[in-house]
Amino acid sequence: MPFVTDPYRTSSRVRRPRRRAALAGLAALAGVVAAATPGQAVIGGAPAPAAESWMASLRSESGQAFCGGTLIDRRWVVTAYHCVGNRDADDLRIRIGSRSSAEGGTLAGVERVVGHPDASFVEGGGFTGPDLALLRLDRPVRHQPLRTGTAAPRIGTPARALGWGNMCWDALCTPEVLQEITLPVSQKRGDHLVFNNAALRGVGPGDSGGPLVVQRKGTWRLAGVTSSNGRSQDGAVSNFVDVSRYRGWIDKVL
Repeated sequence: MPFVTDPYRTSSRVRRPRRRAALAGLAALAGVVAAATPGQAVIGGAPAPAAESWMASLRSESGQAFCGGTLIDRRWVVTAYHCVGNRDADDLRIRIGSRSSAEGGTLAGVERVVGHPDASFVEGGGFTGPDLALLRLDRPVRHQPLRTGTAAPRIGTPARALGWGNMCWDALCTPEVLQEITLPVSQKRGDHLVFNNAALRGVGPGDSGGPLVVQRKGTWRLAGVTSSNGRSQDGAVSNFVDVSRYRGWIDKVL
């Protein structure tokens, strides 16, 4: 999988997390940035202790898992644009509310894909604009949605990222259950919240579209959508779209 230039890139190895059938080869571990390339999961995290009602796994019609998402309304899931911007709704299935991406919870179809109006793919496989998309489910689900935050978390705020897939940088090691990691928000760059971690911990290829959540008065709120990750001489970098910047668009679509 080719490496692609990212506007927030910190090294030549920046990845956009999504998984496709080519994942069978280790070459498929090489991509996650401003492109619709595959990916896997949380690196340096731990198994989530329980299922989250709002956690979603995006799957193709054939059953291949490739990205994460978050239930924000009983009929709507938010994910990354690069995960679904070039896919038909008929080719998507979403598993919601399970600790496993392969079974349990509710498996729903997708009626409509709504990408952010300023996002689009460009020649060469990259894209421009906000890395956000909304998926309208084919029916309301019983699971409790997660509320979106109204303001970005402050620098230093502990934030929790969740996902499935590869847990290693340079080897194929996928988990059987949902993984999570909690790290402080290190930076705000443009419309992104950023983790910087010298121990190479953070999101990995395959976490794209999944949630970054923070606690507000004891309740989880959606702060970000996993967009990209990479490595530099200073460690791992994880980028999340700040959903508070796009609350107006989200509310209008819903």
